[in-house]
Amino acid sequence: MFLFKDLGRNRRTNFFRRLIRDLLFLLQLLVLLFLLFSVAKPYINVAKESFFKNTVLVLDVSASMKADYQGGTRFEEAVNLAKNNLGVVNTLVLAKKTPEVVLVDEDSIETRRELNRLEPLDTPTNLYDAISTAGGYAKSTSRVVVISDFIDTETDTGLETAKKTLEAQGIKVDFLRVFEPVNNVGIVDLSIDEKKTSAVIKNYNQQDVEVEVEVGELKETINIPADSKELFTFSTPAGTSKLELDVQDLKDEFEADNSVFISTPEDVKKRVLLITNNPNPEKTFLFNAFDVMKNVIIEVAIPPKIPDLNGYDLFIFKDIDPKLILPGTFKGVKKEVEDYGKTVIITAQPDLASIDFFGLLPLIYNETITSSTNILSSSGESLTANIEFGITKKYFRVSPWEGVSLVVIAATEDQTPLITFNTLKNGKVFFYGILDEDEEADTSFGKSPVYFVFWKRLVEFATDTPSIKNLNFKTGSVLNFKEEQRIQTPKGRITAQSLSLDNTGLYTLNDRTIAINLLNEEESNVNNEASYAEEGVYQASDRFKEKVPFELTYYFIIAAIILLLIEFLYIKLRGDL
Repeated sequence: MFLFKDLGRNRRTNFFRRLIRDLLFLLQLLVLLFLLFSVAKPYINVAKESFFKNTVLVLDVSASMKADYQGGTRFEEAVNLAKNNLGVVNTLVLAKKTPEVVLVDEDSIETRRELNRLEPLDTPTNLYDAISTAGGYAKSTSRVVVISDFIDTETDTGLETAKKTLEAQGIKVDFLRVFEPVNNVGIVDLSIDEKKTSAVIKNYNQQDVEVEVEVGELKETINIPADSKELFTFSTPAGTSKLELDVQDLKDEFEADNSVFISTPEDVKKRVLLITNNPNPEKTFLFNAFDVMKNVIIEVAIPPKIPDLNGYDLFIFKDIDPKLILPGTFKGVKKEVEDYGKTVIITAQPDLASIDFFGLLPLIYNETITSSTNILSSSGESLTANIEFGITKKYFRVSPWEGVSLVVIAATEDQTPLITFNTLKNGKVFFYGILDEDEEADTSFGKSPVYFVFWKRLVEFATDTPSIKNLNFKTGSVLNFKEEQRIQTPKGRITAQSLSLDNTGLYTLNDRTIAINLLNEEESNVNNEASYAEEGVYQASDRFKEKVPFELTYYFIIAAIILLLIEFLYIKLRGDL
């Protein structure tokens, strides 16, 4: 009996040894099992979020991301988090004032390279539009990851609205906040005029601070109470300058708002020649308006004696005597205008029709009107913005030459031009038809405070002098030019026809140097505790954590095919093929 038991045990042992030794049979058995399992359509339950292979990253590159964070900056931590949350296919959206898409459907290797190249900018933040932009690139099986300090300065709409809108389309949205409170004192506003500049400095801390302020050779120390603002005023420097803060006895952990740049017209005097036979030109409204201009030197020439015209930038004909002025004066001024880009202003006078301006004035005198009319600005252009010309009881009805293109700056109620502008080859020609000193006209414009403002604007335009407004901008703006030009930016020299002002500093253009500053109180509020995400963890809807069946049929068939290939290879190596 024991003999039969041992015999059975030996047979079973030999069977399994033979089975293990016969690899071909084992491979065929496994192929058969995998095929049988695939017919049964096996599946496992997995979280829905595990199906998302496409990732759309929204990375905050705004100014507040320059704030210190755990030995580095918020931006550096945000980039590390972005690298740790890449998908198989990635799209990268940069959150700044105007969102920018820099990568579309790239693999993780190329996305990492782009992340390594990125630097934080100096713009405000528009997270809502950035998330909406990401939604345009996300598919129903995509995941949108928003990495930011969630200081959204450009929109009032809640970010949860954008999040829920995308989730309703089956898109998973994760918010990841990089944030910790830091100390900050910064310049949040700047007002510049010709004489004085005022900077608003805010202390965001819960303790008083002393700040040393420096601009040029001026240094002052001011005390700013906790969570308060102080105004610092100084004389406006000519040209370009820089205002800097140095916080005393406290480490400022956000330095992007510690300095501002200022650009004003260079202190170069414009020479104006007033050609007149008025015996008391210094008593006229026009002379006084020019005489008080900071960057203007006005000189008077009494015909027929006229100085050399070469050194002047602008010429004015006012109250001239046709019998005394020589034709050569008009011809000389016309040559300066046409060939050298100078400007001439011709003012109306009673005997206007009897004067031959030798092609300088493209208007025909028709008649003198002696009825009251409002003087109306013809457009909202910068020359006449907020300018009220008042009324006049006398004016000259004029009409332009045929074929001449005129810009009407101001006109009467019956559309008679009173102030016009036209080009004459390289130069400019203005006609001023308001009779400032004429008692019969009884105008009030010459006595108005805006009279000086109007002429100052006209001189700046006529002599191509950029206004302070056109020399100072906030980050996030875009400048467009008529043609491409070489531009020196804080990050290097570029050639462009459109310029995005993403960094603070001085930009040198063909015709001027402009100053770009952040000046955003909300963006500088890097201690803002309002949060749309938990620090360091993701917030996602529970709907993407629910279990859903994941069918394994495809994987079993693939396994069977791989085993068949191994079988063929084994047979070939054994020599049976």
